[in-house]
Amino acid sequence: MKKKSILFCGNALSSEVFEILHKIYNIYMICEYDDDVGKKYTKKWVVANSKNPKEALSKAIELHDSGYKFDAVLSLCWDSAMSVSLIGEHFNLNVLPFSIARNSTNKIIRSTIFKENNIPAPLFEACKTKE
Repeated sequence: MKKKSILFCGNALSSEVFEILHKIYNIYMICEYDDDVGKKYTKKWVVANSKNPKEALSKAIELHDSGYKFDAVLSLCWDSAMSVSLIGEHFNLNVLPFSIARNSTNKIIRSTIFKENNIPAPLFEACKTKE
């Protein structure tokens, strides 16, 4: 039976689970760090900014076009959710829509949505300058 493949975005410093997952799945990774501890458990490692959706998508397309097909894309960090969503939408995978990933990741957008919908949340104010 052919192993399924998962593309992860983020950093694998907290990916102790890779030690188990790599026995079941082919693991591919888009990560900012080339010396990450999870690298030894991956089939393919790509150094790129996983927090930049356009850069991550570009690298995912390169990976895919090089023969590294994946069945799922998952985030290892809260700050790569938009990248995962954009990649998933591009490859027709089951992911949250990009707008939801953006709304939940961007603190100002998220807090504004809470306020507009009377959802209790800490008070906030967006600052644009140090002053």
